[in-house]
Amino acid sequence: MSKLLTFWLCLAAASASTQNAWQTLQPLTGTWKDLRHHTVEQWVRTAPDTLQGTIYALTQEEPLVRERMVLFRRPDGRIVYRAAASKPHADALVDFPLVFFSASSWTFENGENDFPSAIEYWLLDSTTLRVTMSGLEGEPIEKTLSRVSEEILRLRPSLRGYEVLVCNRKGAAIERFDAYTGEYLGRLYAGAVHHLCAGPDGYLYAAARGTAPSVLRIAPASSGGAQPFSSGYSLQAPACLAFGPDGHLYVAEKTGEVLCFEGASGRFVRQVAEGLADPMALAWDERGQLYVACAGGRGVWQVPLDGSPGRCVTPERGLRAPTSLCFTRSGEMVVADADDISIKRFRRAGDTWAYAGPLATGFGWAEGLAIGPDGFLYGCDTRMNLAKKIDLTVGDDLGVYLSSNVLNGPVALVFREREEK
Repeated sequence: MSKLLTFWLCLAAASASTQNAWQTLQPLTGTWKDLRHHTVEQWVRTAPDTLQGTIYALTQEEPLVRERMVLFRRPDGRIVYRAAASKPHADALVDFPLVFFSASSWTFENGENDFPSAIEYWLLDSTTLRVTMSGLEGEPIEKTLSRVSEEILRLRPSLRGYEVLVCNRKGAAIERFDAYTGEYLGRLYAGAVHHLCAGPDGYLYAAARGTAPSVLRIAPASSGGAQPFSSGYSLQAPACLAFGPDGHLYVAEKTGEVLCFEGASGRFVRQVAEGLADPMALAWDERGQLYVACAGGRGVWQVPLDGSPGRCVTPERGLRAPTSLCFTRSGEMVVADADDISIKRFRRAGDTWAYAGPLATGFGWAEGLAIGPDGFLYGCDTRMNLAKKIDLTVGDDLGVYLSSNVLNGPVALVFREREEK
């Protein structure tokens, strides 16, 4: 066989090999979720010889691009994985040529890059992808991804167009912030307020202490303006309040009573409960049942509205001093506690609630739990004078949400749409 013929046969074999390698890479196209790191890696074919890759973080109000990569085939047939370099040149690009492939695995290497110097993709089956990065420095990093629908990248509801109102117990004021940017918008109300909730009429309702304890009705306008609301009952020390599904306003006294006031007029209707030990928060589940977080009773009480005795529905010794609670869209009960585990999950177990594990730690004193319009959980740290944000779906503490020198003992959060100017 002539040398020329041998050359052309070798060239044809090399061309066939690179063509086969490129074809084997096509199953990478699609959307892959890394459950451990809460990211999504998506590959899209943007040209016959190009696959575009993007890594998104799912812990924001909308998917956040963390990294972009590209797989492409050069005119000479060589296949290259191109990615952003690691520190300190994070804006540079690094090429990793393909050095090995099989029907379901691909290895890309660049010995001049410290870490990673090798990137391996291994398609374990049609729905599972393993990615390993290794190098001259550090331990290998391995992640396993599952194929998911690209719908996972749809935009989450946003806090754009909302404001958040913060009740300051020590600061004796209600402060306004842009819920999306965190920008301070000014003071809504100045006075001795102990708790805050939103009413079905768009007004705010505050538990006021001071010389004349009462419930105040605060106008939704940015200038505030408060009027006494409760009547027919002499409140002593209103601790917390919430509107019920019946439209009435329920107020818990520090002394242990839960009182019902007519939602439209504020007139006293009846006493619902008594003898509760230091009630700190009220909340309603999807069944229309009232629950009270009792710090002194070390538990959550379910309180019937017909006046019959309430009962503790959380496990004995499951809570140290519960200060706030709310119910998630999935039906879980989330409770803030004066404990090393600052926020705890509970799931319904018949007519009681079973502990389902920790949700967040690291609060100095957690209070004022609220689920925002974006579906995230928000909570006040009364001791550290800030508010934090928590992803309920994966249990991630997303860090500080609000921090401002006007926060002084924040105890309650209320989200509402901003006024159009």
